[in-house]
Amino acid sequence: ADGKSVLMDAADSGPASVLTILIKAGAQVNEADREGKTVLMHAAKGSARLNAARVLLDAGADPNGKDKAGHTALDICRSSSAFGRDELARLLESAMKSKAK
Repeated sequence: ADGKSVLMDAADSGPASVLTILIKAGAQVNEADREGKTVLMHAAKGSARLNAARVLLDAGADPNGKDKAGHTALDICRSSSAFGRDELARLLESAMKSKAK
C-alpha cells in the first residue's frame, strides 16, 4: 500500500546479493515510491547498507535524485542514526560528485 517494490524492500534490509539478482532480472534501480523515495534512498536509511548502496550505484542508481520533499539519498543517510552511516555518507558524496561531472 506504500508503493514500495520488492527491490525497495531488499534495499531496506536484504542482503546485497538479493539486490544483484533482482537487478539482473530487470528491476529498475531508479524507481520511486509514492513519496518519491528511490531504491538508493531506501538503502541510505538502513543500518550496514554500504554493500547494498554499492550494488545500486554500480547498476546505475542516481545519487543526485530527490524525493518529493527535496531530499537526496545523502540527506536521508545523514539524518539517520543507523550503524555504518558515516561510511555510507562518504560513498554517496563521492558518487554525487562523480555523477555531477
